[in-house]
Amino acid sequence: MFGPLVNRAMNILVTGASGIIGLKLVEYFAKNTHATIDATYLSSRQQLNKLSSIYPGRINISHYHRIIEQCNPSTYDEIWHFATYGQPARFIDSWQQVVDLNSQHIIFLSKLLKKGGKFHFASTSELYSSSSRATEDATPASKPSGPRSIYTESKRLGESICTTLFPQECHLIYRICLAYSENFRFDDRRVLYELTMKGLIDKSISLLDKGTAKRQYIYVDDAVRMMIDLSRDNRRLMYPDSVFNIANHDQITIYDLATQLANIIGCTVSPGKFENALGALDSVEVLPKRYLELFPDFRFTSLSDGLKAVIDNAKIIAKQISQV
Repeated sequence: MFGPLVNRAMNILVTGASGIIGLKLVEYFAKNTHATIDATYLSSRQQLNKLSSIYPGRINISHYHRIIEQCNPSTYDEIWHFATYGQPARFIDSWQQVVDLNSQHIIFLSKLLKKGGKFHFASTSELYSSSSRATEDATPASKPSGPRSIYTESKRLGESICTTLFPQECHLIYRICLAYSENFRFDDRRVLYELTMKGLIDKSISLLDKGTAKRQYIYVDDAVRMMIDLSRDNRRLMYPDSVFNIANHDQITIYDLATQLANIIGCTVSPGKFENALGALDSVEVLPKRYLELFPDFRFTSLSDGLKAVIDNAKIIAKQISQV
């Protein structure tokens, strides 16, 4: 499903492995490779424990800071650095840790990489700010002010550090645009999940604003497949840098997203009075130009199918909440 099998034994580190993308990466490596997988978490390890029980003896789970404090140099063939905060409310509150994760921790982790190993960095499409039809050739235009800037600017710094530390063939930078998964925690405050839980618990989806902002959601399986494909294909070296957009090119407004969710759940939608919440961008159109040039036959999971998977799992979470 996710590209060619890695046959030789490898040591792979996935930071942020309890996140929606990190968890799927660990699952891929456990299922499709002979690698030894070290998976780290920042807050909760519950879903990692479940995954480890499915693949016994394949996944070593530890807190992220244990790796930072105790790991030996030149340990890993690949490092996938996905330890970050994807939720605006959390990366605003934990901004100092966000800066560390995207700067000095990259420098430290680079020492854990074997000579010739690959470093994979989870950046963000928010670097493009309000750019229209932003491809990898576009110059990032994010503003160094506003409530979300500490996140975007730290990602920009992280990209610069990767480019300085590693030769082109030894690192990849993924500008990821709103990956979503059915495997989310009940306290996840990202928009899609908040709207889903509102619909299931409150029987109504009330928006914080008018919902006019446009977004591009990519199902987690698609995002991981794109990154795995790129990591295993040396044709990527034809580009002058190691930056790749990980995005579904289809756009949807927040209001239309809420309406789709409401139609599946069977509830109502009510827009808010404000134009924008949490300083979010009005619109970003991110195009995965380079990936689709290399893999033109790729087909994205439809949003309706992805939302149905999210809602099915959300029903289980909502039932558990109602029983507490």
